[in-house]
Amino acid sequence: MSSGKSRPAAVKEPGTSSPHTDPPHGSPAAPEPPPPAAPGGAGGLVRVTVNLTPRSADALDKISVATGLSKTDVINRALQIYQVVEDLLDRGEGSILVRHPNGEHERVYII
Repeated sequence: MSSGKSRPAAVKEPGTSSPHTDPPHGSPAAPEPPPPAAPGGAGGLVRVTVNLTPRSADALDKISVATGLSKTDVINRALQIYQVVEDLLDRGEGSILVRHPNGEHERVYII
């Protein structure tokens, strides 16, 4: 009886041989796993574990559903916006001008 969980595929170490991990003769070998992500991004991904408050987790779910973006994309965009806000505050410019789809403008002050 299966528990529904998949098991990771066996990875063959170079220079070893096993009837359970070697591909049959004539079959291409399984591709090697990608190298670890470069630190700091550099085109790669960096895995981070976070603990969200229930309010933040709910906001993440709602924004993801409303925009159709993955939770990863929502978090990436939110962090980039937060960096813009921090940069504005560091420069002493604590406002952002928002242009709405109807053409109206709204100034948002960050204090």
